[in-house]
Amino acid sequence: MAAFAASQPDTPEKLVSQAFAYAHLEVAAYELLRRTAGVAGDAVTAAMAEDIAAEEERMAERLVPCFDAVLEASLNGDGPAGLSPQLDRCLGAAHAIEKQGLQLLEIALKIVDGAELKGLFERHLRESEEHELMLRERLEARGLAPAKAKDATLRIGGLQLGAFFAAQPETAARLSGFAFAFEHLEIAAYELLARVARRAGEGKVLGVAERILSEERAVAEELAGRWDRVASPASS
Repeated sequence: MAAFAASQPDTPEKLVSQAFAYAHLEVAAYELLRRTAGVAGDAVTAAMAEDIAAEEERMAERLVPCFDAVLEASLNGDGPAGLSPQLDRCLGAAHAIEKQGLQLLEIALKIVDGAELKGLFERHLRESEEHELMLRERLEARGLAPAKAKDATLRIGGLQLGAFFAAQPETAARLSGFAFAFEHLEIAAYELLARVARRAGEGKVLGVAERILSEERAVAEELAGRWDRVASPASS
């Protein structure tokens, strides 16, 4: 996430996307803490974690209306004339983050031991490969090429993250929580892309954004549905 942020200019889109993803990273952390505390018989810690997780969920929900405000701010008063370059920027950002997601999934598959979580990552890797191709086709249709320098920055960040996870205990829980947050970084990118495409009347880009958005949300829900299992001592 830090590598993705470093590769982006400081914009309202970057701010709201990072905040949205980080709120969900905290949701994941407290949901996993709640479950682990429950297994350990620590009711006080479990209750605290449940309360904080709910507060982080509310924070994430408050950020959703900001996507529309961000679009208006990014147009900088240019109106319809600003939609085409903004669409190009959002499309390029979505492609770059999808490329990072592919790399992170490849790293995760080398690290994670649990068959169930590994199966989810394998399925999502195949989905993400298709997502990257769809986005690249839309970029090329608009006369654009993927940003090689940005992709290289993300690749280095992904390698650093892989080394970090490989050195950690409780890898299944950590990977699950981070993957949940990263899914929401992607969700934010596609929320923004869909809004710009809709305003610009770009039906093909909108169709791609809405399809990928639906699939990213489904993966996030599936990851959350596995927290009871990855937080148990047997999965560490």
